Amino acid sequence: KDDGAKAVALGNLGNLAKTRGNLAAAEGYYEKALTLNQELGSKEGMAADYGDLGLLAKTRGDLAAAEGYYEKALTLNQELGSKEGMAADYGNLGGLEHARGNMAGARAFWGQARDLYAEIGMPHRVEQLQGWIDSLDG
Repeated sequence: KDDGAKAVALGNLGNLAKTRGNLAAAEGYYEKALTLNQELGSKEGMAADYGDLGLLAKTRGDLAAAEGYYEKALTLNQELGSKEGMAADYGNLGGLEHARGNMAGARAFWGQARDLYAEIGMPHRVEQLQGWIDSLDG
């Protein structure tokens, strides 16, 4: 049996439950995926799970918990050298600062995300992040 595939499936079930508004079920799936990825030693999987848990916490309005999850994801992606993962984490941290009303913080994180996406050749993401940054000015 492929536990890595099982962890991905659990994350996908979490995403589906979140989309359907069942946040408790989503959290359960994400936590099971995280536990499995920890047992497997999969930093990539753990980073994704922490990102999912962060988005869920932000949806619930628990910004402190979201920040903790995002920072764990960022640390893992930095260890992995995953620029795409780091860019996503910076984007999430920017959204968190935006939700807190810290526009300078949002601008800084979104700028880091934009620049990483530019480095790895993801122009659609660069454009998206620049749009968010521009919306702060207007």
